[in-house]
Amino acid sequence: MSGAETRSGTAGNHVFDRTDDVSLFAPPVEQPTAGIVHDLGNLIQVASSALNRVARHPSVSTAPALEPVIVSARTALQQAGALVRETVCRAAASHRAPEHASVGACLAEVENHVRSAWETNARLEVHAGRDLPAAKCDPLGLQNAVLNLVFNARDAMPDGGLISINAAAVVESHG
Repeated sequence: MSGAETRSGTAGNHVFDRTDDVSLFAPPVEQPTAGIVHDLGNLIQVASSALNRVARHPSVSTAPALEPVIVSARTALQQAGALVRETVCRAAASHRAPEHASVGACLAEVENHVRSAWETNARLEVHAGRDLPAAKCDPLGLQNAVLNLVFNARDAMPDGGLISINAAAVVESHG
C-alpha cells in the first residue's frame, strides 16, 4: 500500500511516505508488541518535531552545509515512521505485565519530551500532586498514552494554546 499521510500541527506540516518496499522475508524473529512499536512511533514524532524546529531556526536555515544533514535526518525519520506503521499493522496485540508506576515520574518524562520539541505557541503545563500513589500499570504505556493525548490536543489547536495536565490523588468515601 503506497500513499502519503499529512499531519499538521504547531510544528508545521509533515509528510510521511509509506511504501511497500519493506522486506518481510527475513527469518522469523520474535515480533515486538504493538504497544512497543506504537511507543516508538511517539518518540519518532517527538524527534521529527524537534528536527523541524531546529531546521527553522535562523542560524540553521542560513547554513547551506546543514541542508543535506537535515534532509538525511528527515528521510531517516520518515522511513522509521513508515516501518513503525507497517509493524503496527502486522503486530499481534499483546499486553505488558502491570507493575507499579510513578505517575509523577511518567508525567515529568512526557513534559521533558514535549518541552524540548515544541514551538512556543503551544504550551504544556503539568501539575502532579506530591502524594500521588503508584499506579498499577506499565510505566511506558502510561507515558505513551499521555503523549498521545498531548499530541492530539496540540493537533486540535493549530494556532497554539495551553495544554494543562493536573494529576491528584482522589480518595473515595464509602458512606
